Amino acid sequence: MTLHDTPTRACFIAAFALGCGTKYAQTATQPEEILSDASTDVPACGSTLASRLAITTIDVDEDIRYKREGYNGFPTDARLAFGVAPSGNSYVAWTNNAFTTVHVTPLNGLQSRLGPDTRVPGYDIGGLVAQNDGFALLLQTDDPGTPLVNPNPNAPGLSAMVVRYRQGSVAYLSALTGTKSIVNAAAPLRDCTPERFDGRLAYNGTKYGAYFTVHGCVGDAHESYYADKLAYFDDQGRPVTGGWNWGCQINQDLRLLPEPGAFTSLCITDTNDATNVGGLNLIEEGSPDITRIVDEFAVANACTAQFGTVIKLADASYVAIWLSRGGSNSEGTLPAKPANDIALIHLNPAPDYTPSAVISVTNTPSVHEVNLHAAAYGPERILVSWDSIENFKCSNDYNITCLGQYTGTHFQLIDNQGNAVGPDETLPAPPNERDDMVAFPNGDVGWAFVPDPGRQYSMTYAPGVVSQLAAIRQIGVARMLYCP
Repeated sequence: MTLHDTPTRACFIAAFALGCGTKYAQTATQPEEILSDASTDVPACGSTLASRLAITTIDVDEDIRYKREGYNGFPTDARLAFGVAPSGNSYVAWTNNAFTTVHVTPLNGLQSRLGPDTRVPGYDIGGLVAQNDGFALLLQTDDPGTPLVNPNPNAPGLSAMVVRYRQGSVAYLSALTGTKSIVNAAAPLRDCTPERFDGRLAYNGTKYGAYFTVHGCVGDAHESYYADKLAYFDDQGRPVTGGWNWGCQINQDLRLLPEPGAFTSLCITDTNDATNVGGLNLIEEGSPDITRIVDEFAVANACTAQFGTVIKLADASYVAIWLSRGGSNSEGTLPAKPANDIALIHLNPAPDYTPSAVISVTNTPSVHEVNLHAAAYGPERILVSWDSIENFKCSNDYNITCLGQYTGTHFQLIDNQGNAVGPDETLPAPPNERDDMVAFPNGDVGWAFVPDPGRQYSMTYAPGVVSQLAAIRQIGVARMLYCP
């Protein structure tokens, strides 16, 4: 079955209004079911990260889409979104293998299943915010309005949609692209969501920010181009002023942090013309241009850089952590480094954002780091995780794709300047490549993953293998105890 050859596609919007014979919200979280974060059963503080890690395995009733084809067709992780509510309860959002439904699995403060999944018709996940009374989900779905003509024939009639569930029922559905978009009333656009949908959803206590990739549809000034969009709305699904309709072109990776006013957004771009050098960028509301923070090697349709994350520190400054191959060499044909290294940069508090010099956290030319994640671990430390590849070989596509022997998922504590403050430990809990590790109310760090025993980055892991992968019906939820 293909992405769009599904029985639910034709009745997506009607499904919420008329039911389409399906009950999407199967359970409501009652107040007495919500456990406080203090009741979480996690290990006592030990001297190693391994001793502080608790992993829960959740069984689900459908095969999980846990891989998708990435650059050059090689498999990368499909999105599992993990969100923690102020109560300490959490949710995991995942897509079924048939590409028809996004499941949202509720968990209590012990990382145990709280009830049945909520099922939402959709094809990909852009972000998740957990609330005490439910959740908000950004996803790629059928366009609820008159479908626009997408120049990409692989993604017809798709829209970015936010769905808010409150006490087990749909509170609102708000389209953020297309003819029914709630944020296009003043200046209508003909924008769609691309086939490969990436995004982030954040909440500051008053408004949500949805930051996601877009594609210019037929009739739009940006027809056939790719970029990103930032849209704000309140908890009733009403538009809030701000954001932008066309930002970082072409967006390869993005992160969003909630702020009292304009949210902080960073993106990674490729090279789409002779004057645009790929790299890390800052986008500021009201500014006509993006601000380059760091140059990175890029070609059309790909950049070697990949985000770990962006962290706001106690003094309101920021740390951006990413995988770096450096800028291009003098010929402009190859990355400056033979393998990914972990890099870190500081940004002044908003609205200044002046960057520091780049700090190299690792310098390992014989080890290729991938799947980088990071999260604040108290006020002065950062928990960093990455997968390592050894005996690797880079392909002849400007040496962007590097594959080899997977040698484990590593975890380490560093300080805010990138210095190691603990040993490098290999643990069996690789965070989902497309999501972020998140903080619990008490400072613990959590993430979701699919426990894939065949995790690999092998040269034999060829295009087309996604359809041949073993079926998996389990989700792993990891929680790293915070120890001051």
